[in-house]
Amino acid sequence: MSAADSARRGSTCRGSTAADQVANREAGARSLADLDAARVLVSCDYERQLVEARLLADGIAPAGYSRFDDNGLIQALAAAGEGVAVVPRLTVDVDDPRVAVRDLPDLPPRQLVAMWHRDRHLGATTRAFLDAATEICGGWAT
Repeated sequence: MSAADSARRGSTCRGSTAADQVANREAGARSLADLDAARVLVSCDYERQLVEARLLADGIAPAGYSRFDDNGLIQALAAAGEGVAVVPRLTVDVDDPRVAVRDLPDLPPRQLVAMWHRDRHLGATTRAFLDAATEICGGWAT
């Protein structure tokens, strides 16, 4: 899976302490079934609806859902063992030693778009950003 593809997919973060970091890195949620009876942490209602619908369809019953607006807070809660975060990978600090990060390929990728007012001229910097984003995202741009 490419880095760009990984960035679009949902990921889980499962927290650990320094003493059990290695064990929890291996024990983190590997599939949606691992969310059964877990508290699920999400960052928006769309994510909750997406995850909840998929889990219900698969007969998986989390202990509950908690929604937060701050991605750093969600990661800190996962690190403290308060639940499993199901968030877009691009919101996760994958270098955080307190959490294990697992891709969840069972969920559809998140699609990001750029938009601007059709009558506005885009400056060189903005155009360069859009060109780079289109190149990195490959076939995603339409």
